[in-house]
Amino acid sequence: MNHRAFFDLVRRMRIKQREYFKYKRKADLNESKRLESQVDTEISRVERLLGLPDAIPPQPSIFDTPDKKTP
Repeated sequence: MNHRAFFDLVRRMRIKQREYFKYKRKADLNESKRLESQVDTEISRVERLLGLPDAIPPQPSIFDTPDKKTP
């Protein structure tokens, strides 16, 4: 995806997000989530190409064990 295509994708996502918060329509929410997923996928793809770590680390689960051992 080139710069312009990414810009257009993010712009469409923000428009749908604003429409959802203004009108609270389920269709706008679903479309904004779909577009957000595409944005996240493209960000992850470029991060991999550049060798960058994830910008947003995964949230720990309540089932994860702590890294440090307790005495």
